Amino acid sequence: MTIATPETPAPPLVPLMTRLSPLSIAGMMLLAVLWGLSIPITKLGLDTMPPMTFTALRFAFAVPFLFVFAIGRHRIPLSALPKVAALG
Repeated sequence: MTIATPETPAPPLVPLMTRLSPLSIAGMMLLAVLWGLSIPITKLGLDTMPPMTFTALRFAFAVPFLFVFAIGRHRIPLSALPKVAALG
């Protein structure tokens, strides 16, 4: 990294929007919507079922998605999968 001095001006800044693809913007928007909906859905879930049941359902939905995204990225021994699933 170089420091800008009067003799060497700083490189021009590239606008952020030129570096983001429409797919990455859509992904961030989806993430924001899901994150924003998590609190109302949690409140609704806790109004209709006990907390332990709701937590078990959350894990039941989250763990398969975690494994789908993690397939092929990291080598986890099969014996460690129950421990990883317990971490959430």
